[in-house]
Amino acid sequence: FDENGKPGKPFPVVQTKAEEREAEFSPNGKWIAYQSTASGRPEILVQPFPSGIPVPVSTNGGAQARWGSDSELFYIDLDGQLTAVPIRYGGDGKEIRPGEPVALFSTGVGGAVHSNDRQQYVVSDNGQRFLMNNLSEANSPITVILNWKGKP
Repeated sequence: FDENGKPGKPFPVVQTKAEEREAEFSPNGKWIAYQSTASGRPEILVQPFPSGIPVPVSTNGGAQARWGSDSELFYIDLDGQLTAVPIRYGGDGKEIRPGEPVALFSTGVGGAVHSNDRQQYVVSDNGQRFLMNNLSEANSPITVILNWKGKP
């Protein structure tokens, strides 16, 4: 929005020959995390908003980046593990320094990369709770009722 409260003009934030998707703003709005295939496989990158040089966060592929706080970023690695990365800042907050990724647990969301453009999980503001969209077991019984006559 501009100084008069009117919507501003849209502009590209990231524009490369790679596929970039599933972007999310940091809680303070100064950074954007997203998935990119610039390296040849999906990876998580973070860059300043509205423009700046992207910094790799994932080390072995990743998708579905979500901020837990300004100091922690989560993503799903290519093995389906929810992974946490501590985020530190330097240069008066103008430089980002991602820490070493740590796998937390298996997500069971059905694959890190192919999310069908739907959020497969969300993170609480403090990064302590996760709501996951898990696949259920295929062996669950199905009941079929034939000739059902409901109440008129």
